[in-house]
Amino acid sequence: MLSCSWNDINDDNIEEVCEMITVNITTVYLRWNSIGDYGIGRLCSFLPKLTSLFLDGNQITDIGVMMICDVIANGSELHTLSLHRNLITDTGASIVSDVLAIRLCPLTNLDLSGNRISNTGARSLVTCLKRNTLLLSLDISENAIDDDICLKAMRMTGLIRETREWCIGSSGVTDEHSLVTRLCEFEQTELLALGISNLSRQKDTVKVISLLNIIHSFV
Repeated sequence: MLSCSWNDINDDNIEEVCEMITVNITTVYLRWNSIGDYGIGRLCSFLPKLTSLFLDGNQITDIGVMMICDVIANGSELHTLSLHRNLITDTGASIVSDVLAIRLCPLTNLDLSGNRISNTGARSLVTCLKRNTLLLSLDISENAIDDDICLKAMRMTGLIRETREWCIGSSGVTDEHSLVTRLCEFEQTELLALGISNLSRQKDTVKVISLLNIIHSFV
């Protein structure tokens, strides 16, 4: 792990940080510095080897997001990306959505809170969740987004997370019927978006073919 948060790092001295990223370092904290798009361009050379990158509180715009997403789309093991409190707009959110829609996109935890994203960008992110079955956490709070859209994003990622955890045996849900009961708590539109249908609380035995088909893609 490399932690360089609160160190007055900017585009002019980012090279010093890059030199410290060795082959054994997979997690980098660069929170609350002054890194802009140029610095992100330099950092992207080392991005394929990282699994977690925290860039909260910098000066990254949609251009920097585009560079990061280009690396992710072309081969990366990045699971966690935090971009809280930057300068990202709907354009950046749309770019992120395109990457999340790619099959087997590695990201599982994404923080875009505290940026300049409106309902337009938020809807594109929620829409991509219909195709992405790996993202387990998406934070788009503290943006200019209606509460119901934020809630929908959280519920969608929560649904994916709980279903995936059940499939690999790490959640409190122990059988298909219990899982179906949990899924019934979600709006039918959310379930249909994920390809799940014909669920009923009343039936002890339910049709789980469509459910199992989509769970199969989670693991």
